[in-house]
Amino acid sequence: DFCLSRGLGDVYKRQTLYYSGIILLDDKCSTDQIVAEEKYKSLEVAPRLLVLKYTNHCNLRCSYCYAYKEETFNDNLNYKDIETAVKLISDSYGKNITVVFHGGEPLLRFKDMKHDVISLLDKFPDIQFSIQTNGTLMNDEISVFLKKHKISIGVSIDGIDEISNSLRCFTGGLTSCNKTLDGIKCLFKHNNQPSASIVMTKKNKDDILITMQRLFEIGIRHFVVLDYFPAGRGKEGKDHLALNLEENIAVRRDILLFINDHNAKQTDSKNLITERRSIQLMKKIVYWRSLYMCSESPCGAGRRMLALGADGNLYPCDEFISNDKEFVIDHVSNITNLADSLKNSKVVQKCYAHRI
Repeated sequence: DFCLSRGLGDVYKRQTLYYSGIILLDDKCSTDQIVAEEKYKSLEVAPRLLVLKYTNHCNLRCSYCYAYKEETFNDNLNYKDIETAVKLISDSYGKNITVVFHGGEPLLRFKDMKHDVISLLDKFPDIQFSIQTNGTLMNDEISVFLKKHKISIGVSIDGIDEISNSLRCFTGGLTSCNKTLDGIKCLFKHNNQPSASIVMTKKNKDDILITMQRLFEIGIRHFVVLDYFPAGRGKEGKDHLALNLEENIAVRRDILLFINDHNAKQTDSKNLITERRSIQLMKKIVYWRSLYMCSESPCGAGRRMLALGADGNLYPCDEFISNDKEFVIDHVSNITNLADSLKNSKVVQKCYAHRI
C-alpha cells in the first residue's frame, strides 16, 4: 500500500510488484501455483542464445571450476550436433542467433573452431559468435581470426598477481596470471575489445578494484564480477571460498563507488567502465523491471537461451550441464521441432516455474 500510494499505482507497476512477491492483488499471491501457471502460459519463448560446451577439457585446473566433471573431462562437441542445434533454433525462432564457445578451454580446439565458424556462417549468414576463454593460449593467428569474424571475447582472470589469481593455475600449480595478461595484450594488438570476467572469492575480494584498475590501464572497459558457484570442482570450496552476505555487499558497494568515481571524471565515453552485474542491479531498482535474462522471473533458461553439452545433449542453461542428467531436454539428434520439444519438456516447464 505504501508503494502504491507513492505514485507507483499504474497497472504495470502493480503487476511488477505483484509478480515480485511484494504485494497481493485481489487477495492473491503470485507464488500461488494456480496464479503462476496462468502467468507461464503467456511467457515469451525465443531462445536465440546457444552456449556450447565446445570441449570439457582445459589446460588450467581452477580450484572452483563449476564445469569440471572427471568422467567427461576429455569430451568434445562435434560439428554435426552444433549445426543441428542452430538449425532447430533457426527453424522455430528465426535468425539473429548468437553462439557462445565455452568450455573447458575452447581455444584448445582452435583448428576445429575455424572450420565450425566458417561452416556455420556459410549456412546461417546472420549468426553471431562469442567466446569465453582463459586467454593463456592466445596468439596472433587466433587474435586475427577473432577480429576478422567479429567474435566477441570474454577473458577470465581473477587478479593481476599470483595471490589474487591463485585459484586459476596450470596443472603443475603455476599461476596463469601472466599468460592471461599476455593474451589480453595480444587481443588489443589486433584491435579486439575483450571484456574481463572476475570470480569473486575470499582470495581476491580485497584486490578486485586494483585488478579492475590495472585491466582498465591495459585497455579493458567492460567487466563482469561473478559470484563463486559451488558446483563441479567448486563443490568442496564453499566454506573457504564463498563470501558471506556482508562481504558480498561490501565488495559490490565498492565496485559501484569505484565505477561511479571513475566515470564521473571522464570526458570521453570510450573511457567509461561498466560492470554487468551492477548495471543489472541498478536498472532493476530504477526501472522496476529486469533487462537481463538471468535476473528475470522466471529466468531465461529455456526461454532466451539453451546450452549444448559436449555429448550433444540440450539443456535450458549451461550451468546445469555439470549436474546429472536431470536437466537434459533431449539429444539434439532426437528433436525434430524445437518449439514443440520445449513446450512438452518437463525440464523446461520446471525452469519456467522457477521464481527469482
